[in-house]
Parts: sequence; structure tokens; C-alpha cells
Amino acid sequence: MRKRLILSPCGTSLLNSKFYRSYFDSVSLSELTNLKEQDIDKDRVEILKKALKEIEKSMLSSKIEERKQRSAELNALYTLENDRLSKETLHILLKTDTFLGDATADIIGKILGSDGVLNVQPLKIGGLRTLELQEFRLALADLVKWADSTLPGYKESGYEIVFNLTGGFKSIQGFLQSLAPFYADRTVYIFESGEKLLEIPVMPVIQNDIGIIEDNLGTFRRLAIGLEVERDEVEKVPPIYRWEVEGDYSLNEWGTLSFSKAKSEIYGRSIYKAPSEKIVISSEKLKELNKQLDRKRKLEFNETMDDLALLVEKGKPLKSSTFKKIAGNRKGESTHECYLNSDVAERIYCHYEVGRIVVDEVGEHL
Repeated sequence: MRKRLILSPCGTSLLNSKFYRSYFDSVSLSELTNLKEQDIDKDRVEILKKALKEIEKSMLSSKIEERKQRSAELNALYTLENDRLSKETLHILLKTDTFLGDATADIIGKILGSDGVLNVQPLKIGGLRTLELQEFRLALADLVKWADSTLPGYKESGYEIVFNLTGGFKSIQGFLQSLAPFYADRTVYIFESGEKLLEIPVMPVIQNDIGIIEDNLGTFRRLAIGLEVERDEVEKVPPIYRWEVEGDYSLNEWGTLSFSKAKSEIYGRSIYKAPSEKIVISSEKLKELNKQLDRKRKLEFNETMDDLALLVEKGKPLKSSTFKKIAGNRKGESTHECYLNSDVAERIYCHYEVGRIVVDEVGEHL
């Protein structure tokens, strides 16, 4: 049987079910749904924690049918696997960045664990709540980054990727439905307390973004890695891909998704000028490297230049490589080296010149 990863956004359906609503008679859940613990007064936090503990105890001692009636998320998960949860399925529970959302997802995770599931992973994205629009949209962009860095690897390893959109905020469900064509094999949903699992068609992806990204590649690269871009350059990028928050520009959720999906295609075509003026690759060197490197190594070289740009402009260490002085004898003018991302036997050699890094060559490890 094919391995399976199920991503489930978690809301507060469990707390709002008719079985547990009376536990919160002295507080208003609707007023607290979008709040973090520190935003709620201590007396109400204590009431909530006591109720949550009782609900957890009740759910752990309940039967499968009772669990399905009380929790939208569990209803879909049990139905998807015919009431017999596979121990091997990887469950990722997407929490909202709220006190109640966090606590409810934890209860669902404990229920899954009590039923033999071996791998339950909570996923918490900072700002994932609908209290403030800008905060929420930034969180959605971070959710795209997580999806793009995580889900393709599981798919390549043979996992079936399922989005369970039965629980969670409607706004998050809607956004995950827009992500599904890029990352999911299946999208499932159960209407309210129903019993029938519905398959939501995963629509084909129509990509019209590559040309726009190529025309503004330097700007997209800098925005994607969090580097500053001049206003006149940012304004060349269509507004659908970007936003401004207090004078700072960044890719919005659609820009992040579009660039993430187009990057491997674009980066694999050619070696480009680095996204920082502090990194120099001469036009002759660009021609030489484009002849020398195959598609995979071009992709890795460009990604390493993105990392190196963060190092030279913000002091952030490289994510997938190491930049260091060459040990022992120098290689021509080169004084420093860094790995191509996936091949530690091959190096990018460079040297400093008037405060800038100059790329000399790509070659074997000394």
C-alpha cells in the first residue's frame, strides 16, 4: 500500500460541538477564537484550560463513532481510512496561531496517537489567524514556503499527499484548496457532520508566471530571500505578486508560490548574475559556467548565490552549503570556497576584491 501524508488544518469544531459547548458557558468562545494565550485574561485562561483537560479526557475514552461526531477533523481522518487508522500514515496537523487552535490540535494529535498512529507532526505558522489581514497574509506566504520545501520531497519518496479540508478556518481551507494543484494528489472534505467523504477535484495548473518572473528575475530573487529592493524596481513587478508593509516590500502569498514553482525551471536554464552587487560574476565567467554546468548544477549554483547574497548583505549563514577559507594552498587567486548544494566533491571558488566576492570558477575539491 502506498505511503500517505495527510495535511489537516485544525479549527475549534471539537470545542463548539454540542457535546462540549456547555463546558464554556462562562466564557464566549467566539470572542476568543483569534486570540493568543497572552491576550486572554488569566481567569478565563484557567477556565479554558480546565475545560480542555476534561475534553481531552473524554475524547481519549470515547469510541470511534463518538470521536467522529464530535470533531470534524477526526471525522474525515477516520472515514478516509475506513475507521482503521494506519500506523504508517504521516499526519501533519496545521495549527492556527491561537490559544484555542493550538490546544484543539494537540487534543486531536493525542487521539491519533492513542489509536496507534506513530507519526503525528504539529505545524504552527506564526501569524496564522484572521485577526489582522497583513499578519494573516504573511503567514500564508510562510505556509507556501513550508509546503514547497517539504511536500515535494515526500512525493518523490512515494507518498500520496492528501489535503483534508474538513476542519480549520474557512479562509485557510480556501487557501489550501488553491495550493492543492501544486502539491496534493487528493483533496477531501466531509460536509458538517456527514458520513460521506467528498473528493474535491484537483484542477490542473496553468502557469503564466515564468515570463513575468524572468523579466524581473533579480527583483524576485531579492524579495524571495528578504533583501531590500528599490521602489522603482519593485513597481516593475505586477501588484498581484507583491505587497508593501510599512515601507518594506516582499512577495505576497501568490508571489511566493509562483516564484517557488518557477524557480527550478528558470534556475536550471542558465547561470544568472548574482542577486547582490557584493557578488561579482564577470560576463566571460557567466558564459564559461553556462557551458560547463549541466541543468542540475546550474540550479544548485543559482541557489547557492541566493544563500551567499544573504551572507554578504545580512550575515546569515548559508542554508545548504558552507563558505570558508581554503585550507592549505590557494587555488590561483581564490581564497575562499563553498559547496555546490548536493555535491560536496565540487566547489565554487572565489576571492575578495575591494569588499566584494568575485567568483573565479567551479571545480573539484582540492
